[in-house]
Amino acid sequence: ARTGEVRFAAGLSETLRALEEPIHFLDFETFGPALPIYPRTRPYQYVPVQWSCHTRAGGLLHHVEYLHTDPSDPRRAFAESLLRALGDESPRGEGAIVVYTGYEARVLDSLMPELPDLADGLKALQARFFDLEKVIHQHVQHPGFRGRTSLKCVLPALVPDLSYQGLAVTDGEVATLRWAQAVHGELDEAERQQIFADLRAYCATDTLALVRILEVLRASAG
Repeated sequence: ARTGEVRFAAGLSETLRALEEPIHFLDFETFGPALPIYPRTRPYQYVPVQWSCHTRAGGLLHHVEYLHTDPSDPRRAFAESLLRALGDESPRGEGAIVVYTGYEARVLDSLMPELPDLADGLKALQARFFDLEKVIHQHVQHPGFRGRTSLKCVLPALVPDLSYQGLAVTDGEVATLRWAQAVHGELDEAERQQIFADLRAYCATDTLALVRILEVLRASAG
């Protein structure tokens, strides 16, 4: 902090060597109401409603996503769409899945008991997870982090040309509130569609951030 030095630990290159294309970059958004809305859920339980995935393969970057847009229980549709996109029998059924923290793994843990017919597929997805936050915590020191390794702290320090500025949704808490307004509120259709577009832009930025951060780490690792 005194010198302003950025330090990359010697083991960073070895850790990143495990990632070979195709590499998938995944992020979830969830909804956790105080008053349970869906069967067999508890107060404040995180129910997944959206995912974004960028995939780098053959030097190209491809994006797919899912957003639940009606008041029905989103869990099965969320899980089935995820397995169609990344499961063993999908076109993207191989390669590491880069996430940030253990949040996505915990969300899948909560889905498996409620969707036993999909549990094996979700478990196989979970086994491919690669937590990029752990890599940064263990191998990178940057004064711009200010002692934290959250995505919102790491991104501006490592990738200053990519930010959430200009987006209508800029963090997960706002995403949750806006999704609830659009799906369970009384907005007109134009307002709902604008919120859905804002949510897609936000979640896609989260996964693009992972792509760009990994690029910086690889370049710095040598």
